[in-house]
Amino acid sequence: MRQRYADLTGLPMLAVTGGTYTGTASPWAQNKVSGVAFIVELGPSLTDQQVVTHADAVLTVSAELDTI
Repeated sequence: MRQRYADLTGLPMLAVTGGTYTGTASPWAQNKVSGVAFIVELGPSLTDQQVVTHADAVLTVSAELDTI
């Protein structure tokens, strides 16, 4: 799922480094609502086209997960 989103948006998929991070939204969603979650770190501003690209990627990944 993460790699697919990265492929659709052209973002690199990087490992989080620098420590242990607890209490983030993705583990909460996975444990509390039996969902699938990941976090996308975006810069301070996006163009209109980048917004559309990310929104389309969310919809595409969601639809593909729904068929599994």
